Amino acid sequence: MTENREQLVVAEFEPPQGPLEATIARIQAEVLGIDRVGRGDSFYDFGGTSLQAIRICTRIEQETGRQVQPEWLFEHDALAEFAAVLASSMPSAGGEGPASGGGRHAGGADQRLGGGEAPPAVADFGEQPGGAEGERGGNPAAPRVPQRPI
Repeated sequence: MTENREQLVVAEFEPPQGPLEATIARIQAEVLGIDRVGRGDSFYDFGGTSLQAIRICTRIEQETGRQVQPEWLFEHDALAEFAAVLASSMPSAGGEGPASGGGRHAGGADQRLGGGEAPPAVADFGEQPGGAEGERGGNPAAPRVPQRPI
């Protein structure tokens, strides 16, 4: 069921400007279940959730070919502001974020993890004293029993 925007937002409706804002407004309205989204309307005004933000960003990527991070929507929640961030981003899904690079999240997760390398799944603690097979019942996954009090 689609809700009426005016029941949720007090501000006067200002229609989207340009094709990018119109696309984002249409997608947000569909995902959030409202009849329309104006330029000054906040994602939060309509009870937007993190799951809905991911859906919105995925659909924008599919329709525009632009990489869209949900963080951008959380930080720039008004339609016009969010569209401006997208307009300044790299033109394809291979980009790393807004061209301005001024955002707190600029660079994406790949840089935070050291150039796209995945963290190790299991830590290697090396050889432990007292780690003989017999103490663990032949099960290498069983916890090691310390020989000395900790």
